[in-house]
Amino acid sequence: MIRHLKGFTQVVLCVAAAVAATAGPARAQTPGPAPASVVIVDNTHFEPLFDKVTLAHDAKLDRDLDVGGFARISILAAADSAPNTGRVVIRTAFGPPEVPVPSLLTLLFGGGMTAHRSATMPVEGPHLTIGVANQSSQPVELSLSVFAVK
Repeated sequence: MIRHLKGFTQVVLCVAAAVAATAGPARAQTPGPAPASVVIVDNTHFEPLFDKVTLAHDAKLDRDLDVGGFARISILAAADSAPNTGRVVIRTAFGPPEVPVPSLLTLLFGGGMTAHRSATMPVEGPHLTIGVANQSSQPVELSLSVFAVK
């Protein structure tokens, strides 16, 4: 009788282990919610304008954003590259007509592989143009987001 009980216990433990092994990966593969690229909540607006965009040497890009009705914006920028002594210049202009704002963001690598900066400024027009220029000798991967607040 004890032999049969030991055999039955071993079978039950093996079946339980097999069920647990197959249930674990199924739960791990369940997809989560898709990330939203633009988030608007009451009096704020968040938009990633550049998401890991590769800029070649001397490349320039512009992105436009409507910021009418907002009081101030915050810009967060980060760039990665191989060891680099150059810089990435970020230009902001409000309009129309397009008026450059004197506060430039400059991402300086200083021989490193990562550069990041942020700035907060008042909104000076309903339309914002952000221009980026890679003034380094190597390609860089840039991410830049804008957060506007009423």
